[in-house]
Amino acid sequence: MDPGIIVSCQPTKATPFDNFGSILAFAVTAEKFGAVGVKVCGVGHLREVKEILRLPVIACTKAKAANNSVEVTPEFADWRSLFEAGADFIATSSLKVVERVDPPLRAGLVFEADVFETAQIASRLGVGFISTTLSGYTAATFERFDPDPDFELLEQLTAKLGTPIIAEGRYSTFEHIHKALSLGAHSICIGSAITRPDYLVNKFVKAFENAAALCHS
Repeated sequence: MDPGIIVSCQPTKATPFDNFGSILAFAVTAEKFGAVGVKVCGVGHLREVKEILRLPVIACTKAKAANNSVEVTPEFADWRSLFEAGADFIATSSLKVVERVDPPLRAGLVFEADVFETAQIASRLGVGFISTTLSGYTAATFERFDPDPDFELLEQLTAKLGTPIIAEGRYSTFEHIHKALSLGAHSICIGSAITRPDYLVNKFVKAFENAAALCHS
C-alpha cells in the first residue's frame, strides 16, 4: 500500500450512517478524492465494497473483551473469513492470529498495537504494517487515552522498528498529520473525523456551549 491517507469507513453503531449505503458512499468518496486505501469492518461490508472499489481494502472484525478492551480480528477463523472474502490487508490485534497465518501471507497483516512490546513481536514475525490504533482502548492503555493521538507510541515504533507504521487513533487535524509524518509514519488512517458525523456534531455542540459559557460569564 502506498503512503497516504487511509479512510476508516466504520460509522458509529445505531446512528443514521450505520448502513452499507453510507459506508459505500464514504469509501467511494475516499477513492475519488485521493485516499490510498479504506478500512471496513465485517465480511459483508468487505465483499460489497470490494465489488465497487479499486483501492486496497483493509478489513477486520471487532469484539470486546470482558475488561472492555477492544479486540480486532481476535480469532484465526475471523482472519480466514476475511482472507477468503478478498481483503487486501487484514487488521488484527492478536499475536496468536499472526503466528497462525502462514509466513508468506503475513505481509498482508496490519497489526493494531496498543503498546510497543506487542508491536515489536509482530514486527519480528513479519507483518506488513503496524498501526497505533489501540493505544487508549485496551486495559493496558486506558490511562493513556487523550483527545490527541498517541505520538509517543508512534515515535517509539518508527524509531525502533523496521516495519512501516500507520498512524491511527484520534487523528483529526492538519497538525496531527504533519506531526505524524515528521515522526516517520508511513500513512495516516482517519476515521471519526471523516466517517462519524455524530462525533463531529457533538464536538461542535460542546465547543459552542463552552464558548457561550465564557462569553456570558
